[in-house]
Amino acid sequence: MSNFDNRDKTIRMRIAAQGPGKICKINGIKKMSLRNVKKVVDAKSTQGQYVGSDDDFEPLCTQKLSKSRYEGLLLSYSSGDEDKVKEAALTDTEKENNLISEEVEKLNLLEEGKDTEDPKPECTQLEKKKKKKKQKSNRKHVTGDYVDEIDKSVSEVNAMLGEPSEPSDYIDDWIQEAKASLFCVSRRHLNSSNELSRLFGPESDNEPRKRHGRRPNLKRFHNTKIIHKEFSFQKIGLSMSIERREKGVTYFTYDHDDDYQKLHREFLRVISLRNTDLMAPIEASLKAKHVEGLIEASDVLFRMEDNTAASNVIEEAIAYMQFVAHPSFNILDLNTRLEYKYFENRAFHILILKYIHLLTNRACHRTALELAKILMNLDPSDPLAVVFIIDTLALRAREHYWLVETIEYLDKDREVGYLFNMKFSKALASFHNATEAHGDMNPSCQMLQHAFISYPWALREILDAIKHTDDAIRAYTLFNEFAQKSTSNYLKNLIHLYAALTASQWREPPVLNWFIENAKLIAEQYDEHPLTREVVESWESMRQSLFRGWPEQIQRHLNIIKCMSNLLVDGEVPEALATRSYDPIPPRDTVNRYGYKLYPLARTSHGNTIFSQFFASIMPNYDVSEEEEEFRP
Repeated sequence: MSNFDNRDKTIRMRIAAQGPGKICKINGIKKMSLRNVKKVVDAKSTQGQYVGSDDDFEPLCTQKLSKSRYEGLLLSYSSGDEDKVKEAALTDTEKENNLISEEVEKLNLLEEGKDTEDPKPECTQLEKKKKKKKQKSNRKHVTGDYVDEIDKSVSEVNAMLGEPSEPSDYIDDWIQEAKASLFCVSRRHLNSSNELSRLFGPESDNEPRKRHGRRPNLKRFHNTKIIHKEFSFQKIGLSMSIERREKGVTYFTYDHDDDYQKLHREFLRVISLRNTDLMAPIEASLKAKHVEGLIEASDVLFRMEDNTAASNVIEEAIAYMQFVAHPSFNILDLNTRLEYKYFENRAFHILILKYIHLLTNRACHRTALELAKILMNLDPSDPLAVVFIIDTLALRAREHYWLVETIEYLDKDREVGYLFNMKFSKALASFHNATEAHGDMNPSCQMLQHAFISYPWALREILDAIKHTDDAIRAYTLFNEFAQKSTSNYLKNLIHLYAALTASQWREPPVLNWFIENAKLIAEQYDEHPLTREVVESWESMRQSLFRGWPEQIQRHLNIIKCMSNLLVDGEVPEALATRSYDPIPPRDTVNRYGYKLYPLARTSHGNTIFSQFFASIMPNYDVSEEEEEFRP
């Protein structure tokens, strides 16, 4: 036999030893697939073979085995003996595998409620029907026993370990999913320049196109930065650290170094003296990047109506606070927190709220809406009452579907459906959605009519804001004498501000016609139907109880934007309690980590009204205490 034949035989023997379906590489020979090996072997098997020669070998993978090795002997055995012969022909491993397969198949049949007995090969139609009935009864019996065993086992486990806790309600799961969907912040909408370009086009035709390729060595905060201007900062004074981690949520705090603490103590002393010459601390704040001083500086500039300089100060302060932020501080992450109760964190919240109003004044409504989401994510207790303006921002950005879903979510989570701004804004957004989809207008009409029943004074404020001169609708009793006497001054002031902020949305001709038509309908029902009057009167008592004062969150919001009143709404922001713009109405759970000196500040208590309790339910940090306390930074 030649060397080549010996080598071929060795290769084939080793391939057979590997088993079918294997690919091997032996003695430098190239990998050969099973198909090619079989071709080679089949080709040699067609040639003449001699008894006792090396060519007698044939791999198992190419052999066509009969159904049984003892097929020739099976004819002389009965059916019972046949099973014994087959069993004897099996190896121990094959027997074990068959037993395992049978047990698995039986378990599967039991889980499916099927009978485990093998059906007979032949039967008549009558036998088939009887057999089906028997299988059904057996199936019920077997399944019942199987379930009983499971219940018994579960009961024994519960007896040892205790009953399991009830699963969370469907509403709770829906709230969590809705929050992740509704308050997810879009990175591309954080750049106000992009929104201005979409609205008005590029600043010039020769404006170079931005490169979309990969830009290496880009700092992480650039991906989520709010101010897209170039600044040359150095890390002095401020820094950020991780305060704690709880249940997958990371809490951050800004930190003051020794120089910053010294500067801030001097700043507090000067402010407490109410010194009219504020230019010295302002200049020092601009040089040292003292953010609380920059907030005071912007307010002075707004009062001087130097709005451009004030806006630049706010933008620079925000950019610096993001520059010194922790690398893990991601404002797009729903699990990132910057709690307002820490004094060092408040400047960031206040600056972002000011910037939101500046953006919406520049027609960058979508960018402002994204920043409002960020504020509500950073501190879900909503210390600055962003819920009071988020509906206005959505209406201006024409995010009507988002607004309806968000109000429904907030109503389930915080019960904000009682707020007047949410009632009217949801009705208006539903009107736009139905108009766009050519759908049913009845739901939006019912929402608006219910809003009129709840807050009839809003009609007068909205019509005055859009300069509507038709007095016929104002003459109805519901919107005239009744609305005047049943609405508190606190509520009138808030509705007045809401009407000023949303006037452009109600001024649209289709909206105004829909508004007037539903107002007349509900006013006539009030005059003619006693049941409607009963509903209106029930809401009167609720308003009297709810709106006897402003919660602290609303007061903070009004104090922050009061200096911007002429720029935003032509001086329509109502007067609130005088306080510090860098820390308006400090919360009573303030964390004073650096022991800054406490300076007294006059506070007014609005009492433990139902309105206070209501805001305490939707804003966890709202304090309903009647005791007067001194200022705590």
